[in-house]
Amino acid sequence: MNVSRTIRCEKSESEISQIKTQHGNLDKQVKNLHVNNKEVNNNLQSISDFMDDFKVKHDNNVKDVKQIRSSVSRVANDLDDRTTELRSEIKSALSGAREEHEELRNKVIDLQCRSMKNNLVFTGIQETEHENTEQVVKDFIRKELHISDWIELGNVHRFGSGARAGKRGRPRPIVARFIFYKDLARVLSNTYRLKGKPFGVNQQFPDEIEQARKSLYPLMKKKRAEGCQVKLVRDILYVDGEIYNEERNVEDDIATNTQTHTKMSHTPDKNPVQKRKRTTTPKHY
Repeated sequence: MNVSRTIRCEKSESEISQIKTQHGNLDKQVKNLHVNNKEVNNNLQSISDFMDDFKVKHDNNVKDVKQIRSSVSRVANDLDDRTTELRSEIKSALSGAREEHEELRNKVIDLQCRSMKNNLVFTGIQETEHENTEQVVKDFIRKELHISDWIELGNVHRFGSGARAGKRGRPRPIVARFIFYKDLARVLSNTYRLKGKPFGVNQQFPDEIEQARKSLYPLMKKKRAEGCQVKLVRDILYVDGEIYNEERNVEDDIATNTQTHTKMSHTPDKNPVQKRKRTTTPKHY
Protein backbone atom coordinates (compact mmCIF):
# COMPACT_ATOMS: atom_id res chain seq x y z
CA MET A 1 0.00 0.00 0.00
CA ASN A 2 2.68 2.40 1.05
CA VAL A 3 4.76 1.52 -1.96
CA SER A 4 1.85 2.16 -4.25
CA ARG A 5 1.20 5.53 -2.63
CA THR A 6 4.81 6.38 -2.84
CA ILE A 7 4.83 5.61 -6.55
CA ARG A 8 1.72 7.68 -7.12
CA CYS A 9 3.18 10.54 -5.14
CA GLU A 10 6.40 10.45 -7.11
CA LYS A 11 4.42 10.34 -10.33
CA SER A 12 2.31 13.31 -9.28
CA GLU A 13 5.37 15.24 -8.26
CA SER A 14 6.93 14.47 -11.64
CA GLU A 15 3.82 15.66 -13.48
CA ILE A 16 3.69 18.76 -11.30
CA SER A 17 7.35 19.41 -12.09
CA GLN A 18 6.65 19.04 -15.81
CA ILE A 19 3.67 21.37 -15.52
CA LYS A 20 5.83 23.92 -13.72
CA THR A 21 8.48 23.58 -16.41
CA GLN A 22 5.88 24.03 -19.16
CA HIS A 23 4.40 26.95 -17.28
CA GLY A 24 7.83 28.50 -17.01
CA ASN A 25 8.37 28.01 -20.73
CA LEU A 26 4.98 29.53 -21.50
CA ASP A 27 5.77 32.41 -19.22
CA LYS A 28 9.02 32.99 -21.09
CA GLN A 29 7.22 32.79 -24.43
CA VAL A 30 4.59 35.25 -23.21
CA LYS A 31 7.34 37.61 -22.09
CA ASN A 32 9.04 37.22 -25.45
CA LEU A 33 5.72 37.91 -27.18
CA HIS A 34 5.30 41.03 -25.07
CA VAL A 35 8.79 42.17 -26.06
CA ASN A 36 8.14 41.42 -29.73
CA ASN A 37 4.77 43.11 -29.58
CA LYS A 38 6.39 46.16 -28.04
CA GLU A 39 8.99 46.22 -30.81
CA VAL A 40 6.27 45.83 -33.43
CA ASN A 41 4.32 48.66 -31.85
CA ASN A 42 7.44 50.80 -31.82
CA ASN A 43 8.08 49.98 -35.51
CA LEU A 44 4.48 50.72 -36.38
CA GLN A 45 4.72 54.04 -34.58
CA SER A 46 7.90 54.85 -36.46
CA ILE A 47 6.21 53.99 -39.74
CA SER A 48 3.20 56.08 -38.76
CA ASP A 49 5.45 58.99 -37.85
CA PHE A 50 7.32 58.59 -41.13
CA MET A 51 4.08 58.54 -43.13
CA ASP A 52 2.79 61.60 -41.30
CA ASP A 53 6.04 63.43 -42.03
CA PHE A 54 5.99 62.22 -45.63
CA LYS A 55 2.40 63.42 -46.04
CA VAL A 56 3.30 66.86 -44.66
CA LYS A 57 6.31 67.11 -46.99
CA HIS A 58 4.24 65.85 -49.92
CA ASP A 59 1.55 68.45 -49.28
CA ASN A 60 4.21 71.14 -49.05
CA ASN A 61 5.79 69.93 -52.29
CA VAL A 62 2.40 70.00 -54.02
CA LYS A 63 1.92 73.59 -52.88
CA ASP A 64 5.42 74.50 -54.04
CA VAL A 65 4.82 72.89 -57.45
CA LYS A 66 1.55 74.76 -57.83
CA GLN A 67 3.29 78.03 -56.97
CA ILE A 68 6.12 77.27 -59.40
CA ARG A 69 3.62 76.40 -62.16
CA SER A 70 1.74 79.61 -61.47
CA SER A 71 5.00 81.60 -61.60
CA VAL A 72 6.09 79.85 -64.80
CA SER A 73 2.68 80.52 -66.34
CA ARG A 74 2.91 84.22 -65.46
CA VAL A 75 6.44 84.39 -66.84
CA ALA A 76 5.33 82.59 -70.02
CA ASN A 77 2.41 85.00 -70.44
CA ASP A 78 4.72 87.95 -69.84
CA LEU A 79 7.16 86.55 -72.38
CA ASP A 80 4.35 86.02 -74.92
CA ASP A 81 3.15 89.57 -74.40
CA ARG A 82 6.67 90.95 -74.64
CA THR A 83 7.39 88.80 -77.69
CA THR A 84 4.25 90.10 -79.37
CA GLU A 85 5.27 93.66 -78.52
CA LEU A 86 8.80 93.07 -79.82
CA ARG A 87 7.47 91.51 -83.03
CA SER A 88 5.18 94.47 -83.52
CA GLU A 89 8.03 96.89 -82.82
CA ILE A 90 10.39 94.99 -85.15
CA LYS A 91 7.72 94.84 -87.87
CA SER A 92 7.08 98.56 -87.49
CA ALA A 93 10.83 99.28 -87.52
CA LEU A 94 11.35 97.12 -90.61
CA SER A 95 8.41 98.78 -92.34
CA GLY A 96 9.83 102.19 -91.50
CA ALA A 97 13.29 101.09 -92.62
CA ARG A 98 11.88 99.80 -95.92
CA GLU A 99 10.03 103.05 -96.47
CA GLU A 100 13.17 105.04 -95.66
CA HIS A 101 15.22 102.76 -97.89
CA GLU A 102 12.74 103.14 -100.74
CA GLU A 103 12.64 106.90 -100.21
CA LEU A 104 16.45 107.09 -100.21
CA ARG A 105 16.58 104.82 -103.25
CA ASN A 106 14.14 107.05 -105.11
CA LYS A 107 16.15 110.11 -104.12
CA VAL A 108 19.37 108.49 -105.34
CA ILE A 109 17.74 107.52 -108.62
CA ASP A 110 16.35 111.03 -108.99
CA LEU A 111 19.80 112.51 -108.34
CA GLN A 112 21.31 110.10 -110.86
CA CYS A 113 18.69 111.11 -113.41
CA ARG A 114 19.42 114.77 -112.78
CA SER A 115 23.18 114.20 -113.10
CA MET A 116 22.58 112.32 -116.38
CA LYS A 117 20.05 114.81 -117.71
CA ASN A 118 22.54 116.34 -120.18
CA ASN A 119 24.03 112.98 -121.24
CA LEU A 120 23.42 111.14 -124.50
CA VAL A 121 24.57 107.62 -125.34
CA PHE A 122 25.68 106.99 -128.93
CA THR A 123 25.81 103.36 -130.11
CA GLY A 124 27.07 101.72 -133.29
CA ILE A 125 29.83 104.28 -134.03
CA GLN A 126 32.97 102.60 -135.31
CA GLU A 127 35.83 102.53 -132.79
CA THR A 128 39.40 103.25 -133.88
CA GLU A 129 42.66 103.19 -132.03
CA HIS A 130 43.84 106.44 -130.43
CA GLU A 131 40.64 108.17 -131.48
CA ASN A 132 39.52 111.60 -130.29
CA THR A 133 36.15 110.51 -128.89
CA GLU A 134 34.74 114.04 -128.63
CA GLN A 135 35.60 114.73 -132.28
CA VAL A 136 34.08 111.37 -133.25
CA VAL A 137 30.76 112.42 -131.70
CA LYS A 138 30.84 115.87 -133.30
CA ASP A 139 31.59 114.35 -136.71
CA PHE A 140 28.74 111.88 -136.22
CA ILE A 141 26.30 114.69 -135.33
CA ARG A 142 27.36 116.68 -138.38
CA LYS A 143 27.34 113.80 -140.91
CA GLU A 144 24.46 111.62 -139.72
CA LEU A 145 22.14 114.15 -138.02
CA HIS A 146 22.89 117.07 -140.39
CA ILE A 147 23.62 119.52 -137.57
CA SER A 148 26.49 121.75 -138.55
CA ASP A 149 26.23 124.28 -135.70
CA TRP A 150 28.88 124.32 -133.03
CA ILE A 151 27.95 122.12 -130.08
CA GLU A 152 29.70 122.45 -126.73
CA LEU A 153 30.47 119.07 -125.16
CA GLY A 154 31.85 118.24 -121.74
CA ASN A 155 33.15 114.81 -120.82
CA VAL A 156 32.99 112.33 -123.73
CA HIS A 157 34.17 108.73 -123.44
CA ARG A 158 33.42 105.15 -124.36
CA PHE A 159 32.28 102.73 -121.67
CA GLY A 160 31.20 99.16 -121.13
CA SER A 161 32.60 95.89 -122.42
CA GLY A 162 32.96 95.21 -126.10
CA ALA A 163 35.42 95.11 -128.95
CA ARG A 164 38.49 97.26 -128.83
CA ALA A 165 39.94 98.97 -131.85
CA GLY A 166 41.15 96.43 -134.41
CA LYS A 167 39.09 93.55 -132.97
CA ARG A 168 35.82 92.03 -134.17
CA GLY A 169 32.58 92.73 -132.34
CA ARG A 170 30.34 95.66 -131.61
CA PRO A 171 31.99 99.00 -130.83
CA ARG A 172 31.60 100.28 -127.29
CA PRO A 173 28.93 102.93 -126.69
CA ILE A 174 29.94 106.56 -126.25
CA VAL A 175 28.48 108.74 -123.51
CA ALA A 176 28.67 112.49 -124.17
CA ARG A 177 27.72 115.29 -121.80
CA PHE A 178 26.17 118.35 -123.44
CA ILE A 179 26.92 121.72 -121.87
CA PHE A 180 23.63 123.18 -123.13
CA TYR A 181 20.42 121.14 -122.92
CA LYS A 182 19.02 122.86 -126.02
CA ASP A 183 21.82 121.24 -128.05
CA LEU A 184 20.88 117.83 -126.61
CA ALA A 185 17.21 118.37 -127.46
CA ARG A 186 18.12 119.34 -131.03
CA VAL A 187 20.21 116.19 -131.44
CA LEU A 188 17.34 114.05 -130.17
CA SER A 189 14.87 115.77 -132.51
CA ASN A 190 17.03 114.78 -135.50
CA THR A 191 17.45 111.10 -134.59
CA TYR A 192 14.72 110.21 -137.11
CA ARG A 193 17.46 110.52 -139.72
CA LEU A 194 19.05 107.35 -138.29
CA LYS A 195 16.12 105.12 -139.24
CA GLY A 196 17.41 102.01 -141.03
CA LYS A 197 21.01 102.70 -139.96
CA PRO A 198 23.06 100.76 -137.38
CA PHE A 199 23.28 103.74 -135.04
CA GLY A 200 21.40 104.74 -131.93
CA VAL A 201 21.14 107.89 -129.80
CA ASN A 202 19.38 107.77 -126.45
CA GLN A 203 19.31 109.66 -123.19
CA GLN A 204 21.31 108.11 -120.37
CA PHE A 205 19.39 106.80 -117.35
CA PRO A 206 20.23 104.76 -114.23
CA ASP A 207 19.98 100.99 -114.66
CA GLU A 208 16.65 100.78 -112.78
CA ILE A 209 15.04 103.35 -115.07
CA GLU A 210 16.63 101.83 -118.18
CA GLN A 211 15.24 98.37 -117.39
CA ALA A 212 11.76 99.83 -116.86
CA ARG A 213 12.00 101.71 -120.17
CA LYS A 214 13.03 98.56 -122.03
CA SER A 215 9.94 96.78 -120.76
CA LEU A 216 7.80 99.64 -122.14
CA TYR A 217 9.33 99.76 -125.63
CA PRO A 218 7.09 97.01 -127.12
CA LEU A 219 4.02 98.76 -125.73
CA MET A 220 5.16 102.08 -127.20
CA LYS A 221 5.48 100.50 -130.66
CA LYS A 222 2.04 98.93 -130.32
CA LYS A 223 0.38 102.20 -129.32
CA ARG A 224 2.15 104.10 -132.10
CA ALA A 225 0.90 101.51 -134.58
CA GLU A 226 -2.63 102.14 -133.26
CA GLY A 227 -2.21 105.84 -134.07
CA CYS A 228 -1.77 107.08 -130.52
CA GLN A 229 0.49 109.92 -129.46
CA VAL A 230 3.15 108.28 -127.30
CA LYS A 231 5.78 109.85 -125.06
CA LEU A 232 8.15 108.17 -122.59
CA VAL A 233 9.38 110.37 -119.73
CA ARG A 234 11.93 108.48 -117.64
CA ASP A 235 9.99 105.29 -116.82
CA ILE A 236 6.48 106.75 -117.24
CA LEU A 237 4.58 106.17 -120.47
CA TYR A 238 2.13 108.83 -121.68
CA VAL A 239 -0.48 107.81 -124.24
CA ASP A 240 -2.46 110.66 -125.80
CA GLY A 241 -1.33 112.98 -123.01
CA GLU A 242 -2.34 110.68 -120.12
CA ILE A 243 -0.26 108.37 -117.96
CA TYR A 244 -0.76 104.87 -119.28
CA ASN A 245 -2.28 102.47 -116.74
CA GLU A 246 -2.38 98.99 -118.22
CA GLU A 247 -5.05 97.63 -115.88
CA ARG A 248 -7.38 100.56 -116.56
CA ASN A 249 -6.83 100.35 -120.31
CA VAL A 250 -7.46 96.59 -120.35
CA GLU A 251 -10.75 97.22 -118.55
CA ASP A 252 -11.65 99.86 -121.16
CA ASP A 253 -10.86 97.38 -123.94
CA ILE A 254 -13.05 94.74 -122.27
CA ALA A 255 -15.91 97.23 -121.99
CA THR A 256 -15.53 98.25 -125.65
CA ASN A 257 -15.48 94.62 -126.81
CA THR A 258 -18.52 93.82 -124.68
CA GLN A 259 -20.52 96.74 -126.14
CA THR A 260 -19.57 95.71 -129.68
CA HIS A 261 -20.63 92.12 -129.04
CA THR A 262 -23.95 93.30 -127.57
CA LYS A 263 -24.74 95.41 -130.64
CA MET A 264 -23.94 92.51 -133.00
CA SER A 265 -26.15 90.05 -131.11
CA HIS A 266 -29.65 89.64 -132.71
CA THR A 267 -31.07 87.45 -129.92
CA PRO A 268 -30.02 89.00 -126.62
CA ASP A 269 -32.52 86.91 -124.61
CA LYS A 270 -31.14 83.62 -125.89
CA ASN A 271 -27.50 84.66 -126.02
CA PRO A 272 -26.81 86.97 -123.08
CA VAL A 273 -23.40 88.61 -122.97
CA GLN A 274 -21.26 87.23 -120.17
CA LYS A 275 -18.87 89.48 -118.31
CA ARG A 276 -15.24 88.62 -118.79
CA LYS A 277 -13.23 87.85 -115.69
CA ARG A 278 -10.53 90.41 -114.95
CA THR A 279 -7.25 88.56 -114.59
CA THR A 280 -4.80 91.17 -115.81
CA THR A 281 -2.10 92.10 -113.35
CA PRO A 282 -0.64 95.60 -113.74
CA LYS A 283 3.01 95.80 -114.68
CA HIS A 284 5.51 97.72 -112.58
CA TYR A 285 6.99 100.58 -114.51
